[in-house]
Amino acid sequence: MSIHWIRNVLVEGEKTTIELRLGDRKIGDRCYFRIGTGLEQWFPTESEDRDQVTKEGIEKLKEHLKGKKLNYPDGRPYDWK
Repeated sequence: MSIHWIRNVLVEGEKTTIELRLGDRKIGDRCYFRIGTGLEQWFPTESEDRDQVTKEGIEKLKEHLKGKKLNYPDGRPYDWK
């Protein structure tokens, strides 16, 4: 069973979902992130630690969203917590 980390945000004012999927058989065996309806962006990880893999995925999301205005649905600036 895979683990999902999903957040609803505004990217440049548009409602968007950002998500991570961690593992299928093991935490680090099938990891990807997706922004909105975009393609899954798979990333390798050596870790089996859920928190570490989540951090790696969040960093990948941050890289892809760099320079974009990111907010919570209520308009507050998004803080990645």
